[in-house]
Amino acid sequence: EKPPKIADKDISEEQFDLRDVFDLLRRQIRLILSTIAIIAAMAGIATLTITPIYSASTLVLFDPQRNSLLDPTAQAPASLADSSARVDSEVEILRSDGILLQVIRSANLVADPEFGVRPGLRDRIAAFLRSGDAQPLTEQEALGRALDRLKKSVSVQRLGLTYVISVTVSSQDPEKAAELANTLARTYITHQVRVKVQGLLDARDAIREQTEALRQA
Repeated sequence: EKPPKIADKDISEEQFDLRDVFDLLRRQIRLILSTIAIIAAMAGIATLTITPIYSASTLVLFDPQRNSLLDPTAQAPASLADSSARVDSEVEILRSDGILLQVIRSANLVADPEFGVRPGLRDRIAAFLRSGDAQPLTEQEALGRALDRLKKSVSVQRLGLTYVISVTVSSQDPEKAAELANTLARTYITHQVRVKVQGLLDARDAIREQTEALRQA
């Protein structure tokens, strides 16, 4: 008596299963093609509607040397740790709210279509619920919204362990991105110069007071 051909039976069942799969795909071919067409159309629409974002960068070189107040030509040596900490501190100053607010005011970003005040979804819902009795934003609220948008578009970072700070601004307009990056760098430099000048004036006044006290003594 011959044993049953189990292997042949398994092969025939496998072929039967494959025929079922092919039959199913053939019956659903229209649905599959329609789904692929819809996905391709949605991808094309998304590509056309997505707004491109451009980034522009400028570099700021920081001098870690400390100049003497009485002898500006003499430079006090600075340790590596102290210089690194000072550069990191300058990075935080560059991305601070005070510097960014100066950029917003100088570039008038509150009135800018991209960074300025524009109604969001919450504002439109609130205006709809109030039947059009929406209150205009105050100056501080408008500055706050412009500051939030500018923060999301600004990146300030130190390049490795160097004394170079990279300032990058992203915008829908490449020229605007470059202009804002340069404006941010100039605003920071101007601010630091004012701080140093004020420090020199304070030191001058302190020396004058000490000299006057010594003269009277």
